[in-house]
Amino acid sequence: MIQNTYSFAKYVSLIVLITLGLIYGCSSSQPAIDRDTGSSTEAEAEPVVANVEESAEGTSEPQSLLEETRAEFPVYELPEIEDIRGGELLLGLHPEFQRRARFLYAVLESEGIEVVFISGYRPVDRAYLGNRLASWHNVGLAFDLNFVGRSYTYYEEDAEKWSRVGQIAMYKMGIIWGDMFNDRWHFEWHPGFNTRIRPHEKERLAELAGENLEDYEKTFALFNPDLNARQGPPPCFGGCPNIPHPGLRALYDDLRKSQ
Repeated sequence: MIQNTYSFAKYVSLIVLITLGLIYGCSSSQPAIDRDTGSSTEAEAEPVVANVEESAEGTSEPQSLLEETRAEFPVYELPEIEDIRGGELLLGLHPEFQRRARFLYAVLESEGIEVVFISGYRPVDRAYLGNRLASWHNVGLAFDLNFVGRSYTYYEEDAEKWSRVGQIAMYKMGIIWGDMFNDRWHFEWHPGFNTRIRPHEKERLAELAGENLEDYEKTFALFNPDLNARQGPPPCFGGCPNIPHPGLRALYDDLRKSQ
């Protein structure tokens, strides 16, 4: 009888221990369940809140492309011809190319680079052309510039400035820079045509302007920029139809609207 009572008590104790174990296991696993479902204790939440606050403090409203470009090139208007050094030489240029020359001048001025235009449109001069059929100067699609106070002599101390001018003109504005054929003063723009005018191109120009290109302005229709034109990266073939640098294109468009 005593033995049976002892066995029964032992059995009950075992049941109690198992029950307590189950209760403890459920309660200890609850935080893990909370984390899985997105809940957390107050101590666990603090670092998350701190991170969110730090992220919010470090976030600033992004500037527009136009504002960012003006921060680099503070240009607010296209200069008038009479306000440009040598500006009268731009009068015979293709209207779009003339605007880009004025824009280049303003951008360079904003960087403290002072230039003067020294050549623009030039009528055909066979003695000057030599073996060439024509020059882009002869159809108002080229200009020359130099730094203020300089002559047609290359000064080594100007190398960095020339490099900057060429970078802006050719790779940001899509204007061909003559340094690629050893004429660093020279800039031209004629999308789709060769830098050195080929016979078939001369014929096309002459059909519109006459054999000696005396009515050269009639060729301007060949070079009207197409805002939807597809173009490769600069330097484009003959120059880029549209300004390739997104920021400078936005600035240029804004300046044209305010004219």
